Amino acid sequence: GGGRSGAGRAGGAPRNNHGVPGVIGGGGATGAGGGFNGGIGSAIGLATDVDFFRAVLAVHRGETDVARVHIASARDALGAELAALVTESYDRSYGGMIRVQQLTELEEVIEYAELGREAAAGQNGHHGGESQSWGNRRDLMRHMWRERIYGVQRNVEVWQALLAVRSLVLPMGEETVTWLKFASLNRKAGRTRQAHRTLLRLLSYDPSQCAPGTPGYGAGSGRPDVMLAYVKHQWALGNRRDAFARLQSLVGELREMSVSASMGTGPSPAPKLVARAFLKLGQWRWATSDDMSDDTLTDVLTAFRTATDACRQWAKAWHHWALFNAAAMEHYAKVAPAAATRHVAPAI
Repeated sequence: GGGRSGAGRAGGAPRNNHGVPGVIGGGGATGAGGGFNGGIGSAIGLATDVDFFRAVLAVHRGETDVARVHIASARDALGAELAALVTESYDRSYGGMIRVQQLTELEEVIEYAELGREAAAGQNGHHGGESQSWGNRRDLMRHMWRERIYGVQRNVEVWQALLAVRSLVLPMGEETVTWLKFASLNRKAGRTRQAHRTLLRLLSYDPSQCAPGTPGYGAGSGRPDVMLAYVKHQWALGNRRDAFARLQSLVGELREMSVSASMGTGPSPAPKLVARAFLKLGQWRWATSDDMSDDTLTDVLTAFRTATDACRQWAKAWHHWALFNAAAMEHYAKVAPAAATRHVAPAI
């Protein structure tokens, strides 16, 4: 599964003030396993809750036929209840629709698991063509899940309800981008602890335990995309000095990886990741500077230039490049008019 779940909330199937049917308890990190047990036999929010949770447990135990029976029962009960929910409120009816989606995805999770077993059996039996077909089908399902979750409300409870079902068969490490978006949603919603827990689970360690210069502090995480999200989280919490130091370490690693790749001695980092990291470095260097010194100017321009070089089609990097050149031009127009002309063309 996708890691540990939070403890089930006592006294009922997990629920929240948006009417979204939870899968796990309270504010715990979403994941497969024991956290699904909490709702069974407890107070019911939706008429489907008992059958839904029993279906989840059956999937977790590999009892797919039992799971399908409970999914069908839950869907029948929900059909009768949805009409009543619509007359109550938008949030309650939206919660019912999310439960419909959870039931659909539970069926897809069963199919995903069966495809995995068939692919493994096919490889053992040397049926390479069929194994590839099953693998392609699983890839398509992951893509479908991604597109679907990006299309629902950007709401923590809604995302958590869907991710909890998928985590029965899809480890976090195989869906990093979606989990990073989930962490960002939590942070923006003020749920900083859940955002933090999600990032640590993706990293598989706690960077705060790593001293400067040691692997995992910024460089050496093994997950530079997650480390970038971690330092952005620290910055958002107000830990600016720590975040900036870790980001400097991370961009140093990305720079070394790029050099190694150009020499054919190592893999190349993703261009968009390099661009995002250096753009953030430039923004933070600018934000933490008291004045437009020559050192500040050089550092920020170098960072922004690296970002635009890494991903030349990325409008955001070019926007900040132009914005900073305009600021530099304005500064030098007052103190050194001749120097200001160097920034006119980049500013426009």
